[in-house]
Amino acid sequence: MKKTIFAITAVTLLALTSCTKKEVTTSAPKATTTQSKTMAASAALYAPENPANEYDIAGQIHNAALAQFMSNPDNQVAFKENWVDYTGNLLAENGYSKENFDAVMTNANANELLGTLNPFGLNEVTPSLLENLSTVGAISPELKDFYTNINGCINNLAKDGNYNNFKAAMIRLEATADRMNDDDRGIALSAASIARYSFAYWMNNDPTGGMAMPMGWGKADFAGAVGGGARFIIAAAFGGPVGWGGWAGAVIGSGVGASIGYAIGSH
Repeated sequence: MKKTIFAITAVTLLALTSCTKKEVTTSAPKATTTQSKTMAASAALYAPENPANEYDIAGQIHNAALAQFMSNPDNQVAFKENWVDYTGNLLAENGYSKENFDAVMTNANANELLGTLNPFGLNEVTPSLLENLSTVGAISPELKDFYTNINGCINNLAKDGNYNNFKAAMIRLEATADRMNDDDRGIALSAASIARYSFAYWMNNDPTGGMAMPMGWGKADFAGAVGGGARFIIAAAFGGPVGWGGWAGAVIGSGVGASIGYAIGSH
C-alpha cells in the first residue's frame, strides 16, 4: 500500500483532485469581534497585520485559539489526550468547521503517506522535508519555493531579532503569491499569515524578553502549517474537502497544534 501511494506524482494528485473534490468556498471569512480584540491585546509591541493578504484571518484565528488555550493550564490535559479533537473544538469556537478539520486530519491516504514523511512533530521546516513533500506531490514546486523564502525570512529574524524587518520581508513575499493557483495561493498566504502572527504573539508574550523561546515556538507553528497544507493536498486528491473549507483548517489547526505541543513539551 505504501509503495502505491508513494508512486503518486504531483500531476496525478492534481488530476484526482479535479475529479473528486468537494466544492467549498475559497473565500476567507471576516475576523470576529473576539479575534479582533484578541489581536489588539496581543499586538502590544508588534502588530502582525497585513491587510493586503486576503487570508490574513488565518493568523488571527491561529492567535485567538492559541491565546484561548494559554489562558488555562488545565487545557493541557485535554490537548494531550486527543490533540486533533481538542484543536478542532478550538477552531469551531473561533468560527471554523470542526467537521472539515477532522475530515482532512483523519484522511487515511494522507495518514499513510504523511505519517511516513512525518511533517508533524517537527520543530522547524527543513530543506529535506520540503524536498520530500515536493517529490511525492504533497506540495507544488511553487509552494516549495515560497516556503523556502519564508525560511529565509525566519532565519534573518533569528539573526537580528527585528520583527518589523521580518514583517516587511514577509509582506513583500506574500505579494508574489498571485502567480499561484487558488489552493496554493490560499495555503501559502495562510501559512505566511500564521508565521507573522505567531512570531508577533510569542515575542509579545515571552516573559524572558529574549529570542530563543519565540524562535522555537514560531518555527514550530510554521512547521505545523506546512504539514497541514501538505495533508490537505493529499486528502483533497482522495475526496476530502477543498478550498477554504479544507486547507484553512488543516493549515491553521496544525499550526495551533504544533505551537501548543511545543509550548508544553509534547513534541
